[in-house]
Amino acid sequence: MPAKELIKILSIDGGGIRGIIPSMVLAEIERQTERPACELFDLIAGTSIGGIIALGITVPDGKKKQPRWRAQDLVEMHIKEGPKIFHRSLLRTIETVDGLLVQKYSPSGLKAALKRYMGEARLPEALADVLITSYDIHEHEPFFFKSFQPRARAASPSPPPPPSDYPMRVVARATSAAPTYFPPERVPLAPPAAGGGTPGEGPTGGGSPDYVLVDGGTFANNPAMCAYAEARRNHPEADVLIVSLGTGRLTDSISYGEARHWGLVQWARPLLGVIMDGSSAAIDYQLDELLGADVNHFRFQAELKGVSDSLDDASASNIKGLSELAQRTIKENAARLAAVCKRL
Repeated sequence: MPAKELIKILSIDGGGIRGIIPSMVLAEIERQTERPACELFDLIAGTSIGGIIALGITVPDGKKKQPRWRAQDLVEMHIKEGPKIFHRSLLRTIETVDGLLVQKYSPSGLKAALKRYMGEARLPEALADVLITSYDIHEHEPFFFKSFQPRARAASPSPPPPPSDYPMRVVARATSAAPTYFPPERVPLAPPAAGGGTPGEGPTGGGSPDYVLVDGGTFANNPAMCAYAEARRNHPEADVLIVSLGTGRLTDSISYGEARHWGLVQWARPLLGVIMDGSSAAIDYQLDELLGADVNHFRFQAELKGVSDSLDDASASNIKGLSELAQRTIKENAARLAAVCKRL
């Protein structure tokens, strides 16, 4: 009896500057296997910074069928670009009331970094199948960017949608538009032709026909279950192996005494972290039950001890702390990482 097909999935959580942790773990996987991630996995899924990493490791190097960047390059991206992306003047801090009235950051630093790392590459050019999450606040529904055309559903008369033919930098901006941190991204219903204008140009008023997209972490900070569902749709008879990389689990407690009198203003910032952390842990539990922990579901997640759990703390000291935490995570999970690399 022939062996079953094995679909290998890489899933990367959202988490802002904490994305340096999964970048370093992935760099270790690439080091041990001596192969780029885009050759190791059949499907790569990402949310927010995880989406940026997923796109970064699948950007082609011009016309060559090889990646422009390796995971280690994206570790350096966090160090180099993080302080620019999460930079604001004292005046902006005052004007926005620390992000309570207007988003904390201008998107200009993020857009410039995405342009540098992704250029004009388009999503269907990705060197592996890529699934990137976002959320359409105009239609109130999840939105998935796919570099591939999914399999038709037997019960649906409609053909499956074609690949999402948008520039990678636009996809990356949409998945990382975290509420209160960055403004939403306007993306046209019909992708612009290569070399065309900027998505969302022109007046829209209140009846915008465009997608209005925010961070996929609002519903799938851990996109592993979305990726699993996609694999089941396209390869219903195959076995599935998932390598899931987290950006750190929150450790700072919120006491009853603190939270019992909180209103909208006090909940505005911690609520996003609670939602993202809780949803990630729930997906972890579900996939352990479906696939078996360390059988076909390998989750690498660190506890954020001794470092800031903020999405935007790009200070040199915190980046150093996150890097050291990632190194400890790699060391403490050496046997599990070796087992994963052998499977890949």
